[in-house]
Amino acid sequence: MSLVIPRLELRPGNIVCLHIPHGSYNEANVLEEELFQLAIREGKTAAFCRPAKGRRGILEWLRRQRTQEWLGRAADISLEQSGRMIADFGVHVADVLLANAGTVRCLLGIAATLVRKPAVLEYSTVGLDPRGRMAVHQYAASKGSELCLVHLSYPTIFGDGTPAPRVCPANAQCVTLTEASGRENG
Repeated sequence: MSLVIPRLELRPGNIVCLHIPHGSYNEANVLEEELFQLAIREGKTAAFCRPAKGRRGILEWLRRQRTQEWLGRAADISLEQSGRMIADFGVHVADVLLANAGTVRCLLGIAATLVRKPAVLEYSTVGLDPRGRMAVHQYAASKGSELCLVHLSYPTIFGDGTPAPRVCPANAQCVTLTEASGRENG
């Protein structure tokens, strides 16, 4: 199955929330690449945020990686700058990277990506609870007035199998992606 990305306005200050339909989980890499190519065709730089991941193996066992160190290394900034960025998150951040849950790791990935100053910032909140999704959306929007934010909204379901409502960024243009046969706006 191939998803169709409609014409999007990738202008600064614009927030787009792409609603990915159920059953399209394997389309993520293709979708990210298509968005990246769309930005390039418009002469813009684009970056996709990945959540912070801790080291594995003996290095982590010998010395726990600190959150501030991870951001400093990932963004190529000083520990002082890293600390200031983390203070802007608005949520509790543990000193040890692996002690942080998904929300903080997602925020760290966004912060590290923002340092590169892309014109288009693509991110996802997959795996986060509703409160975590809102925190990530608020942080991205607070930093995104000079860039276009594109949120990839994957479907979630409740334990009984019913679809859960989507948690979209405030003031976002929501677009429901469809298969190649057409498109539908949400």
